[in-house]
Amino acid sequence: MHYYFTRLLYLAVLYSASPTVHSSDNNLPNQVKIVSADFAPYFIYQDDMSRGLFNEIIVQTLNALQIEVTEIKPMNNEAISRVMNANKADIAINYIGRVPKYMTTSKHRINFYNRLLIKDKSIAKRIKSWHDVKDFKIVSFHGATKVFSEQYEFAMEKNEYYELNDQIATNRVFHKNKVDIKVGDLLMYLWYQAQKFKQNPENKPEIYTVDLLDYNGGKVVFRSERLQQAFDEAMRHNLKNGKVKSLSEAWLKRMNLPLIEHEFITEI
Repeated sequence: MHYYFTRLLYLAVLYSASPTVHSSDNNLPNQVKIVSADFAPYFIYQDDMSRGLFNEIIVQTLNALQIEVTEIKPMNNEAISRVMNANKADIAINYIGRVPKYMTTSKHRINFYNRLLIKDKSIAKRIKSWHDVKDFKIVSFHGATKVFSEQYEFAMEKNEYYELNDQIATNRVFHKNKVDIKVGDLLMYLWYQAQKFKQNPENKPEIYTVDLLDYNGGKVVFRSERLQQAFDEAMRHNLKNGKVKSLSEAWLKRMNLPLIEHEFITEI
């Protein structure tokens, strides 16, 4: 009973208590459909306690504009582009690749906590620059060489490096020690690791991180420029008043993840 009440209270706060940000544009839609990425914990679709951090922040921002999100569909990167091009969604979260001229990109980016993840402390201590990242087995997500810098792509050519479409698969091969380094989000792996060591958390190996990545954040893409501008105005308001930060901290606590100092949404 307590869990049920907590769940209802959480949903009520998330979708009903957002302060309204009044836009000067009266031609905004009343409802929108969203396509977004499909990996936990940032994007969750089968958990009543969370829809994932980025889904929650963006839905709440739209709700503040009195816009109802009628649908959020989880998809991989290629499917997100395909659905937006087919005019079957209004907004895409974590759009990767070149944005067509008939779409418009938010001035705000979603920022994953991307790092080089390493289990071997001796390897982590050795890596100070990309020159030190060579002759290792490395895995990352599909499209990583497009997301990170040319320097990253050049460095990966000197390693046994490959990318996988499924983010969970990258966690799996790193978890099973089939690679030396996983390039990707730390919280995503810690979430996966917590599920694997649910019965014996004391056996979880420590994860070391190295920050070498040049990362500009994931794009939020709109079909309507008016909607994009109103969204940016509302998001800017929520960043200034601390709403995004408080949402992020509450989400980290709720998901039992470390309270890292990190700006999950930034304006470019």
